Amino acid sequence: MLNIKRKLKFAVLGGLLTLFAMLPLLGISRFFLYLFSQTFIYIILALSLHIVAGLSGQFSLGHAAFLGLGAYTSPILTMRFGFPFWGGICCSMVFCGFLGLFMGVSCLKVRGVYLALVTLGFGMILERLCMNLTGLTGGGLGIIDIPHLAFGQLKFSSEASIFFLFVVIVYLVIYLSFNIRNSRMGRAFVTIRENEVAAATMGVNISKYKVIAFLISGVFGGLAGGLFAHLKGYIDPSVFSIETSLLIFCMVIIGGMGSLPGAVIGAVLLSFLPEIVRPLAEYRMLIYGILLIILIIFMPKGIISLIRKIPRFKIFWFLLGSAEKNVDKHNTVAP
Repeated sequence: MLNIKRKLKFAVLGGLLTLFAMLPLLGISRFFLYLFSQTFIYIILALSLHIVAGLSGQFSLGHAAFLGLGAYTSPILTMRFGFPFWGGICCSMVFCGFLGLFMGVSCLKVRGVYLALVTLGFGMILERLCMNLTGLTGGGLGIIDIPHLAFGQLKFSSEASIFFLFVVIVYLVIYLSFNIRNSRMGRAFVTIRENEVAAATMGVNISKYKVIAFLISGVFGGLAGGLFAHLKGYIDPSVFSIETSLLIFCMVIIGGMGSLPGAVIGAVLLSFLPEIVRPLAEYRMLIYGILLIILIIFMPKGIISLIRKIPRFKIFWFLLGSAEKNVDKHNTVAP
């Protein structure tokens, strides 16, 4: 019965995403298609942090490291070593996965604010490396003329084609995140997040699952980084900046820590909010900051806590949210 419900959920979700993918046929401008594509990348990044911070409770501020490493790896391999696009993206995921593995092992002895500072340091180190390895990364000038996305002879050069591709990729990432959340591994993550002592008492290998969380997060971050570089067509060391890490972290916090739909909502909101207030020119960042403060003060559990109280959104929880409640009720996991 549970499998039938899950299949029905993703069938309906797939139908909604298919309808969403028809937006280019409605005559939406190229700018908004590009903005949607960029939003999809931020959704992947938010889900990447959701695995580490939302599920396993490890506060990481180093996700700009995953984004930056993935963003540099794919263009370097495709432009200088003749790798195909999909090969460069896969290598970005692998390299960022190893970075996540190394980061997870390095951070086993720290937690809380110290964990956040250590992970933030990884991004700063990689930013300095990219600035100094001018022969490989272009230094402060970065890499320009990055080729468009392509699979063999199939090229995604227009905003509409890129939009269609990203819809498919985001759906797959959401599907994987949902299944991770409801798997035995996901239940171990939640148990560690709630109480490490209780988790260890029940036989959960805390170190193992913490490292796995960083590994999965790194793979997702590498995918987002590779797509980011090919979408922008240009990349420089600023992608490793502290602002990037804070932006990704705010997406998860504002959407709702520990909630998969919340991570998606936070990514969409913080992707579109700067564009909404852009006409206000010099007051744009002031209004942007005030809105973020208001959201954090009056909705500390995220926007998702407000949406859950609205009856008309019950179908939304049928699609994505109901399984989260089931996991939290049964977050005991065998060793």
